[in-house]
Amino acid sequence: MAASASNPAKGPTSRATFTAPANASQGQAFPAVVAVTDPTGLVGRGQITFVVADNTPPVATAPADRTAEDGPRGGTDNRGTVSLTGTATDADGDRLSYRWAQVDADGEPLAKPTVELLNANTATVSFTAPQLSANGVRRVHLAFTAIDRWGVGHTDTVTVTVLGRNERPIANAGEDQTVAPGADVRLDGTKTIDPDPGTRLRWSWSYTGLATTPSLSRRPLTAFDRLDLGGFVPNGDDYSGLNPFTAGYDDRPVVFFTAPKLGGYTSVSLTFAVAVTDQGGGADTDTVTVVVTGRFFSGVIDGPDFCTARSLEGPRTYPLDDDRDGVADVCSLLYTRREAVARQNALEKRALLDAEGFRAQVLAACDRIDADLGDSPISLQTDACATRQVAGLPPPVDPARAAVFFSGLIDGPDFCTARSLGIRRTYAFDSDSDGVADVCALPYTRREAVARQNALETFASPKAAFDTALALACLELGTMDFGDKPDALKADACA
Repeated sequence: MAASASNPAKGPTSRATFTAPANASQGQAFPAVVAVTDPTGLVGRGQITFVVADNTPPVATAPADRTAEDGPRGGTDNRGTVSLTGTATDADGDRLSYRWAQVDADGEPLAKPTVELLNANTATVSFTAPQLSANGVRRVHLAFTAIDRWGVGHTDTVTVTVLGRNERPIANAGEDQTVAPGADVRLDGTKTIDPDPGTRLRWSWSYTGLATTPSLSRRPLTAFDRLDLGGFVPNGDDYSGLNPFTAGYDDRPVVFFTAPKLGGYTSVSLTFAVAVTDQGGGADTDTVTVVVTGRFFSGVIDGPDFCTARSLEGPRTYPLDDDRDGVADVCSLLYTRREAVARQNALEKRALLDAEGFRAQVLAACDRIDADLGDSPISLQTDACATRQVAGLPPPVDPARAAVFFSGLIDGPDFCTARSLGIRRTYAFDSDSDGVADVCALPYTRREAVARQNALETFASPKAAFDTALALACLELGTMDFGDKPDALKADACA
């Protein structure tokens, strides 16, 4: 080893030079030791090895500067990824290794890189295009280094200019809802998002759809229905003139409206749309459905409580899962239709013999009802449960009407009589005066109707007295065909 010069210590600027002997062979190594002494006399040592080689450094070539858009639809692949491939040559044919690093505009490595480089030790590097605000610009400088087997490298740089473009917002009108008639409904669009940070959004709500159960094709709107549905009925398919919201519906992420009454329908589905626009003109729309339904209803029933509801002050009916899908789809009786009529008539006759007892049972049943059965507050103030005045019983069922009794879903012209299987507890109401009954109207509130039927059923005991009344009721009905199967008639109470 020979040193051409030796310099005294000069702190971090201290330098030394090394010249290899003229007769050194290719690959010969010369180790050297450097010693540093501090003012107290303490010495630190390190070793460095010089290797003699006739080597030509490689030449690294980074790709040309690029421009890419931001976000998940940007990058060099339009899927949010920027990919770059460098090339390198070596005159000596050495096998090369590669290294990518993020640097500043002067080529100095960044202490805190702003992007994460993937496969940074290969010729091809990639990173995720950052998400910028609309019209934002970010320059990412990368250094590409090729290194030969002697550890000699060469570096070239590339600049990727990322341009922020306007990403459209993603509208969210909130979760679908089920509410009661007259409820205050809140539509919430605050879960709308915009990929561009700091973008101001504008909301515009609209009412866009009405669907009913039964459908409008099965039961067209009547004047009675239009009165209850109010401002929710469109002009044909035109909803543009309807504004059911209780306040402004533009530039508000949250709006409110009052759910309508149901008219002659089991339920009403209302559809709303929210259009969201960002300051760059990007827009998106989402919809939400609000189903208005009541627990008890005097029209056709197909909700989870339809068996209870359709037996409103009529004989008890029970849900039957006819297709075994876990959802009750038919209201069935525990006995034949003939027996159902006879049992109801027997209860009525027993109650007629004890009018005061029936009255007391109705009021006791009223006191046990604490649920909202869908009655209006005004009507509740005047029913028997409120006034404590109980009306007498109507006459028993006329057997001549037996042909229209049915225990399934009824939507024909006789559905009011049919649905009250065994006793005419509901009364036909021709709301549009076309001569066809289209709504079942009770002579009292639903609350009172339920209380009256519960009171009637207390007269099923004592059993001996009721059995006698039932036998007499069966004799009065005779052999009238109520639509029961012959085999069933052979085994009912009347047989």
